[in-house]
Amino acid sequence: PIRPPRCNQAWPVRAKGQTRCRSRNGRATGAYAHRRLLAVIVTGAYFPFPGPFVWLASTLTGSSATEDSPVPGQQTVAASRISLDRVLEASSTVLPQAPANWIRIPQGPGECFTVRKRLPGDWRPEGSHHLHFDPINGQLLRADLNSELTPAQRALRSMLPIHAGTFGGTTTRVLWLVIGFVPLVLLISAAFLWIARRGIVAAAPSRERSATTP
Repeated sequence: PIRPPRCNQAWPVRAKGQTRCRSRNGRATGAYAHRRLLAVIVTGAYFPFPGPFVWLASTLTGSSATEDSPVPGQQTVAASRISLDRVLEASSTVLPQAPANWIRIPQGPGECFTVRKRLPGDWRPEGSHHLHFDPINGQLLRADLNSELTPAQRALRSMLPIHAGTFGGTTTRVLWLVIGFVPLVLLISAAFLWIARRGIVAAAPSRERSATTP
């Protein structure tokens, strides 16, 4: 595994040898950020290509990774649905200490209302506790509490918080923001190194000719 150098060896302040210092700084920056950048890249690949991740999570944990909303017993039209106020009132019976943080409205027949709640320490900003309600009578169809999910389901739900850096609050969000600029910093430092080394190589023949001139 790559071990980042000590801070006093990573960013030394020197009046000479700036090329060597920049090279060492670039390696140190990459060593500190490479694991976090890899986590952002891997979790980001989950959203356009969820299939391989679902299979991997199910295989490694031996549990089901699929999630689906329950289907209401009555097929209805939008005009006969209950109001959002009734949905919120019904959601207060489950996890009453947590307010409703997100609501999904049914988009067609056979869909239900889904309310998400967030408890302290929850990684997902919108909440990891999903409550599904019948759109006609407001009956609770199913409560998908985070603690009752399978290991594979919890692993897949953690993809977004890890990718966005929301799992640790403001601290990890700021850290992820800084890490997002690391590739640009490495690109600029590599360009400086390339320019500096080309200058050294170009100056070498001139110094040799000067040294051999009587």
